[in-house]
Amino acid sequence: MPHESPYAPVKIPERPYHELLLDAIDKTIAEGKNKIAFISGDNPNYTLSYEQLRKDAFAIAMYLHSIGFKLHIKRRYGRSN
Repeated sequence: MPHESPYAPVKIPERPYHELLLDAIDKTIAEGKNKIAFISGDNPNYTLSYEQLRKDAFAIAMYLHSIGFKLHIKRRYGRSN
């Protein structure tokens, strides 16, 4: 028996989520490289900017790629696998 949600339908994006997320981060960086993305709960003096977040995300992606982790998607950012 199908279950119907009491909520309105959700529009499913046509673009992959990672592209939407990276575009939003890039837009925020363009507005100001030092905009804060995260503030540490333990130490409010420790922050991470959107630019640092993007660099760290790509560093992790490059590491995963170097150890053989592959994601088969069309890539808009960086090198293709």
